[in-house]
Amino acid sequence: MSGYEFEKDKIKDITNETESTSAISTISYEIENGKYHGLTDEQIIDQLVEMQDNNNFPPNLQLVGVEYDKGTSLCAVAFQDTNTGNVTVGFAGTNLSNGWMESAKDVGQWGAIAFDGDSASSPYFSKGDEFIKRLQGKGYLIDTVTGHSLGGRNGAILGMSNNIPNIVLYNAAPLRNNLAQGLAGGIGSNPFKDILRLYYGIELDNIIKNYDGRLVYMISEKDPLNSVAGLFGSLYPGEKFVLQNGKGHDMSFFLDKEAQDFIRRKLTLVDENGKVLSSAEVAKAFTNAQLAALKNMRKELLAKGGGSLSGAQEIYLDAMEARAITEGMVMTVEDKIAEMKKMYERSIENANELWQTTKSDASSVGAHLSQAEEISALAAGNATEASIVTEPVQLCESAMSRLTTYEGKFTSLLNDIETAIQKQVAVDKELAAYLS
Repeated sequence: MSGYEFEKDKIKDITNETESTSAISTISYEIENGKYHGLTDEQIIDQLVEMQDNNNFPPNLQLVGVEYDKGTSLCAVAFQDTNTGNVTVGFAGTNLSNGWMESAKDVGQWGAIAFDGDSASSPYFSKGDEFIKRLQGKGYLIDTVTGHSLGGRNGAILGMSNNIPNIVLYNAAPLRNNLAQGLAGGIGSNPFKDILRLYYGIELDNIIKNYDGRLVYMISEKDPLNSVAGLFGSLYPGEKFVLQNGKGHDMSFFLDKEAQDFIRRKLTLVDENGKVLSSAEVAKAFTNAQLAALKNMRKELLAKGGGSLSGAQEIYLDAMEARAITEGMVMTVEDKIAEMKKMYERSIENANELWQTTKSDASSVGAHLSQAEEISALAAGNATEASIVTEPVQLCESAMSRLTTYEGKFTSLLNDIETAIQKQVAVDKELAAYLS
């Protein structure tokens, strides 16, 4: 019987509040290591339960299946959310923990991405595909697929081919590299591979075309896989959200508070029925979820306190409610600023085009006039560069400035509220014990 234990350093940043897809993408590596070293599913579950008891893993996630293919090193895990009943399947990425022979299986798949462009019917994906279909055959509702790095690519292809509604990926490898395959295809030294490459290419294009769910790429600001993707023809369909964290490729970079807040905001863009939410609806949903959690906290504290709250607890809950509402305001303002930037850019472009068109029309109509006379004639009709270009741009800039000021005020207020909350927890041992 194996005595392998999860390496604490690799999972230390997971908490009981970590967002599900990021928690599953992280733990999938250690589960793969456990299977490689001979752990049974029950032994893995025992370690997960211990993590949950120590607040090191979300308590609502229950392992319901593991697939580890020794031939390819592809590893998939399935967790059921005990609150919703839905299942998330996660794929481990390139894993260098189990010796060079095992690592070579993952690294070898990089060549497939670059030159072969394999797709869902490739033998590499067979065990993962069987795993998903087996879970569905048992009645599990798989609503999400996730994964990091190579695991992100595996999740994207198998998630789309099985039409799983939500696919959430972290610093994922591309589905294929068009430039590299173009170069390889031009060699023509292996007709069989050329035919296979063409088949997989058509299959993958059809999978992407027919997928009607939501595919989301979460990207660290300095992730090397994604930062150069556009330069070398890498295929990344779906939505892309870049976390401005100044960090690189590792999955652990998605586990701090800033990253977790970012992930949650981006994943609340659709409701439970798949309806795309507006920015205001997203902010409202985020705020309501925060307030609902605080309402439950209030009930628990009242129950523990015999029907009453301490002064410190009352202050803490009020401050937390203020923070939730202010965060909703910040989200709304951030989206408005992004919207205004787009409008501002379009306005400048349209204004300049309109001014150039106006001058061109004036030139064609008044061919006998000099350029100065044409400008003078336009000005007589109040068609000037100032009225067409300068003034509209100034209006946009003024609106942008006001929104940026509001954003700064809300951000400052958030910092003040956060400081007040931390001070309150520091002086109330009972409250600190409840939150620990």
